[in-house]
Amino acid sequence: MLVQLIEWENRTKKHPFGVCEAATMLWLQKIDIEGVQAATELLAQDCDDIQLLVEEGQISWLVHLRDFLHPNSNFHNGNVFAFTGQAIRELDVGDFIFITGGIHAAAMYKNQVGIFFFNPGKGMFLCQTSPNVADNAQSHAQLYNAVMSDAELGRNTFAKKGRLSCTEREVG
Repeated sequence: MLVQLIEWENRTKKHPFGVCEAATMLWLQKIDIEGVQAATELLAQDCDDIQLLVEEGQISWLVHLRDFLHPNSNFHNGNVFAFTGQAIRELDVGDFIFITGGIHAAAMYKNQVGIFFFNPGKGMFLCQTSPNVADNAQSHAQLYNAVMSDAELGRNTFAKKGRLSCTEREVG
């Protein structure tokens, strides 16, 4: 079952049209360096400076996300794919997916508890792992539908997979 953990406002005074790309990069960074709990404390205003660099064309998630992550994490340029439900089912503990569609960005991260989904403008959600395969399949379908039904994210949706080192380092 997909449960909303927090609501998240995807705009600031400096960026009234949103900070989603910066927010998603910083959310993954927070998980990787400080743990999931720290990621729940990310505020839109924390993203203003990075979002400005995004808007000026100085950084992009595809090229620069690696610079935000722990040195032992894995995210290489290339290998962008059309987002599918199969991508969710294939996530291993420690894996993440950066998702982009239209003019919006979001991400998923899987740890021992389940799959966390951050969609700026909506919030942070948890799809808990269950010992029941049917329950997991239903939860994964809900997660896929949450991405594809989003008016900004569900169009021309592409993704790129990576792996955070925090799982091996037992961060938060």
